[in-house]
Amino acid sequence: DSDTPPELQWEAQGDAYKGSQGESYNIIQILSMLASDYTHEMKTGRADNAKAQEEFEADRQAMNDVLHTQQESYVGAEQELAGIEEMLQDAQEKFDQTDSDLVDQAKLKKTLGADCGWIKTTFRKRRDKRKTELDGLAEAKNILAAAQGGNFDELMLGDR
Repeated sequence: DSDTPPELQWEAQGDAYKGSQGESYNIIQILSMLASDYTHEMKTGRADNAKAQEEFEADRQAMNDVLHTQQESYVGAEQELAGIEEMLQDAQEKFDQTDSDLVDQAKLKKTLGADCGWIKTTFRKRRDKRKTELDGLAEAKNILAAAQGGNFDELMLGDR
C-alpha cells in the first residue's frame, strides 16, 4: 500500500528508544554557558551601572556646587555693578553741576567785563588824580597841625 508511511528505525525498537543523547549534551552545555554568561553580564552590568550612577551623582553635585558659586558670584557682580552705576550717576550729577557753575562763571566774567571794563581804561588817570588828592590832603594836614600849635611860621606851603 502506498498510503502507509515507511517504517522508521526506532519503531522497530519499541519503547526502548533512547534517541541521540550525546548530541543534546553539547547543546545543553552551550545553553548553560550562555545562561552563565548572561547572568555574569547582568551582574557586571549592574555593578557598572551602580558605579556610573555614583559618578554621575558626584559629577552632578560638583556641577551644582559650581552653579551655586557662579550664582553667588553673579549676585555679587550685580551688586558691584549697581554700586558703580550709582557712583557714575553721582559723578555725572557733579559734572553737570560743575558744568552749570562753569557756565555761570563765564556769564559772570562777561558781565563783570562789561561792568568793570571802564576801570582798565581809566585806572592810570584816576591813580594820578588820587595821588594828587592824597598829597593835597597831607599838605592840608600839615598846615592844620602847624596851626594848632600856633606856629604859623612853620607853615609850609607846597610848591604851587
